[in-house]
Amino acid sequence: MSDLKAEAVRTRLDIRWYEFKILRAEKELCEKRVRELMQEPDDPSAGFLRYYITRYVEAFRKLSPTLTEWLLENIVIAPYCYRVTAHEGQEAVVYFRGSECLPGFDRNAEIGWSRRYWSEAYGDDSRQRIKECKVPPPGSIFVDPRTYHPEG
Repeated sequence: MSDLKAEAVRTRLDIRWYEFKILRAEKELCEKRVRELMQEPDDPSAGFLRYYITRYVEAFRKLSPTLTEWLLENIVIAPYCYRVTAHEGQEAVVYFRGSECLPGFDRNAEIGWSRRYWSEAYGDDSRQRIKECKVPPPGSIFVDPRTYHPEG
């Protein structure tokens, strides 16, 4: 079902489609509020998609250069980071954080790293970054090293 507005689809699903006009002032007010709410540096879920695309590539295979470029243009390139609050056996209890807690997050450099990890045009393997990775003790900030490459 590609068009939920189509009469046949609405009948089949027994749904109604309501349309209403949005005034310019309402749109501007909402856009401003959304920008205030959704700032990449302090969005704790910003790196979620990037992290899981990387994991997908590791589990299955690299992506075409075309798909890689589309993803790089259409998803947020942010770190996947969290604060460890406790350990329960082998598991960690975490709270996700935005990049504002990290020194020197370079978005353009990170785009390049994701391109090398995801695209079949490159030989880089993101799994090399986590070979000796361990979750730190409670109170620490952990950043997945596949999504954060500080200089030096």
